Amino acid sequence: MYPPVPGIARKLKEDVQIVTNNYVLPAGTTVVIPMLSIHRHPEHYKNPNVFDPDNFLPENSQGRHYYSFIPFSAGPRSCVGRKYALLKLKILLSTVLRDYRVVSAVPEEQFQLLIQAPTASGSDWSLGSGDHPTWINFF
Repeated sequence: MYPPVPGIARKLKEDVQIVTNNYVLPAGTTVVIPMLSIHRHPEHYKNPNVFDPDNFLPENSQGRHYYSFIPFSAGPRSCVGRKYALLKLKILLSTVLRDYRVVSAVPEEQFQLLIQAPTASGSDWSLGSGDHPTWINFF
């Protein structure tokens, strides 16, 4: 439900034709891929805002687009630590779930998503709007 990085950006090296509407993105354009939104798209998941591990069973993921779940990005520039992170996560989860009952003290509706991203300049930035619980910290 919450990928380690909610979105990635890539700079186009060449012009790209958008298939759906005859629009061309020129070389040098920065394209943002919103993984958090892709993972919650109703076209890919029956109940996209509900945690359901059964979404990933073979019978439920058959025919789903290959890139509908990309928590570590995809392609040649994807996260180099992906396999290590997944292995560590499996070990951690199995250890905790074997010995403890895990219950959140905060209902999911009250979760606040914190997005942090380093900047090349090292500047500190905080972004948010009005009543929305999402904040983005750049540092």
